Amino acid sequence: MNGRANLLIYNVKKSIIFNDRGMTGKTTIELHDTKPESERGTRLEVASTRVLHEGGLPDTAASPAARLRYESDPNKSSYAGYLFGSSGTDERPALSDSMQGRAGIRLLSRGIVGAAFFVAGGHIVRKQLEGYETWHKTANPIQKIAKGIDLSVGRALEQATYTLTRGNSEAKAKAAWEVTNFRTKLFHEPKLPAAEIWAKMTDAEKHLAKTMSPPDKWGHRHALNGRSLGAEIVTVTFDFFMASIGDATTRNIIQSLDPNVKQPWLLDKDGHATTRDKGKFDAGKWAQALGRSSFRILTKNAGEDWAAALPYVYQMKWQRQFLASKSRGFKLSADHGWNGGMMKVASEDQPAKGIHKGQITGDYQLSGLADLQMRFVGYNWYTLMYREAYDAVGRSIDKLRHGGINLTLPEHFNPVTAAVDGAGFTAR
Repeated sequence: MNGRANLLIYNVKKSIIFNDRGMTGKTTIELHDTKPESERGTRLEVASTRVLHEGGLPDTAASPAARLRYESDPNKSSYAGYLFGSSGTDERPALSDSMQGRAGIRLLSRGIVGAAFFVAGGHIVRKQLEGYETWHKTANPIQKIAKGIDLSVGRALEQATYTLTRGNSEAKAKAAWEVTNFRTKLFHEPKLPAAEIWAKMTDAEKHLAKTMSPPDKWGHRHALNGRSLGAEIVTVTFDFFMASIGDATTRNIIQSLDPNVKQPWLLDKDGHATTRDKGKFDAGKWAQALGRSSFRILTKNAGEDWAAALPYVYQMKWQRQFLASKSRGFKLSADHGWNGGMMKVASEDQPAKGIHKGQITGDYQLSGLADLQMRFVGYNWYTLMYREAYDAVGRSIDKLRHGGINLTLPEHFNPVTAAVDGAGFTAR
């Protein structure tokens, strides 16, 4: 049968396993499935009798009551098909069906193309964010994205922090500023007023323009160190976003060129998808497939990077503050992206320890290692949760398109175990 997961049918007159290579010949199967849903690997929604035609495909011309429908197990990870799925057949395996083929594809798609896109993305975002401040007019699309984040999510967080913080107005405004201010050991030269305005400013006004922000909504100024929430999110996300596009696009192109993979725009005489040597090109189907692939790449493959951005930047902010409290000076290294590549130097003589001023006394490599490990554990966790949610929404939409969602409770429904199973799935 079509589909990447194996299909296991229980309680039939003769046990039969349909795998991802398909089933040949015609077979009539009478199903008497009485197992509870929680014990099934996958579920087959069928009438009492089904006829599978050659190749394991369901009879699409049959009545709705006689149609075989496959539904993926919602507990299966979204990685399952990606890591273990099959695109070809036993006779004509696809390049991606073998471990060597997958390794070669990934070496090209991620190791070369993805890496090149990553470098290009980092260069673009750094160049376009130069001089960006929330209160300035945006100069390019990257700055517009950053400002959009600052004026929506950033403003909401600032207002919530100001409201919840105790103290006078100055203390509350400072807390609101700090919650959306990142990398405080980093200083960017601000964009200065036009020359004719600058010439008329006093020295005190020039100093304020160079070092302090304009008054916020509560009337307080803040030091211009660090960068805003929007600038932080765009800076740490855009290069990964570009890498994901390069990686996924390359894999899609390789798959489309594989002669052993059925393509939706290559149709046989019956109008079914087939391989390159057996089909005729259909421009409409090709445009459809291109649109779907592009949408999936932008919303899933690359969309996961934007979905992970908010928790990721706050995880980095908080864990680096913690590491800096245990290893004084580490925040400077982390804020500049040196990842612990900095030495500890004695600032004064310490005769009791035999240390003199200027002597190297250690480094920040352990702190840098912990920072990188924790941040990417978090990043992979956030992106995987997004993929699982993306697939779950897709399955729900598919159910609605094929007859709606069945809300009938199982015969032996236990709300306690159902709640536990639901919590376990959410945790996983």
